[in-house]
Amino acid sequence: MEEKVITHMRLGHTGFNFILDEIGQHPTGLCALCNQPETVQHVVLECEIYTEERRDLRTQLKEEEKQCVQDEREHLLAKASWKVLSALIK
Repeated sequence: MEEKVITHMRLGHTGFNFILDEIGQHPTGLCALCNQPETVQHVVLECEIYTEERRDLRTQLKEEEKQCVQDEREHLLAKASWKVLSALIK
């Protein structure tokens, strides 16, 4: 489901007011809160309505990045250990 939403947003196939205005389904195309064009960029990066969600996303991404770094470090250590063991066995 997430992939579908992301694909729609990338292609601009959304129910955001800017798109609805282009097809005659919204009078202005503007965000009701900010009075700016309600585009994907506005909703994802700028709109004050989603400030908390953006903060949560940044926190989650930082945690995932730390985990990836730790996983990579462990992988490299394990790989180095096998090389050392292989050298000792030979």
